Amino acid sequence: MTGEFTLKENPKRTPRKNGHIFKHGRCYWIKYSRHGRPYRENSHSDKESDARRLLNKRLGEIAVGRFVNPAADKVTVRKLAADYIADYRANGLKSLDKAERVTRDSFPLMKFFGDCRAHSVGADMVKKYVALRLEEQVKNATINRELAALKRMFSLGIQAEKIYHRPHIAMLKENNVRKGFFEHAEFIVVRDSSPDYFKPVVTFAYYTGWRKKKFFRFAGTKLICKPKKSGSMLARQKTTMGGSSCLTASY
Repeated sequence: MTGEFTLKENPKRTPRKNGHIFKHGRCYWIKYSRHGRPYRENSHSDKESDARRLLNKRLGEIAVGRFVNPAADKVTVRKLAADYIADYRANGLKSLDKAERVTRDSFPLMKFFGDCRAHSVGADMVKKYVALRLEEQVKNATINRELAALKRMFSLGIQAEKIYHRPHIAMLKENNVRKGFFEHAEFIVVRDSSPDYFKPVVTFAYYTGWRKKKFFRFAGTKLICKPKKSGSMLARQKTTMGGSSCLTASY
């Protein structure tokens, strides 16, 4: 004897390159791979035909690029929130502290959605959350920031192929029209009564109409001013955020 032997394959067995069906306990399981990563999934059936149907479905999803991890139904909103924070840190976003506050377990958003499975969250559930926050007399703008965070969590989950569904999240109407603008004559009075070193600041703020937060974010950064053919000046911030404003020649 040479010690060699031949393994006879079961003719009913699915070739491994096209996945594999096997029985574990009372149910049939399927095994397949995508990008070299193996997946095992319970068909929850004692019929091999059901398992084969599920396997063909998964192989078809992989072939057309629509495959989603079978564990997607177990992903909770809290897990999506963790990826949301990780994305903030990876991109070095300055508003990380606000993102962390929104995703804390003590914050209303996580109290309401945290333990929910992501695929169980629907538009009706989002509306209930909005109604709850409105009853607490929270401003529409604040609620919208929370909804924007929730929407981003779902978007990142889909990008990472952890989930395949995002609920419709309708934003509220915000009544945040800016008030308190100077008339031109009032601006002239304020500018002329200001110290010489402060006059350019007053002028720039008046003609751009920027909000205070954006204006002071520009403070200390380098501005590039280029004349335009129309006789105006184009001021552009030299940062990765970009942003520009057109100033008249009479500034």
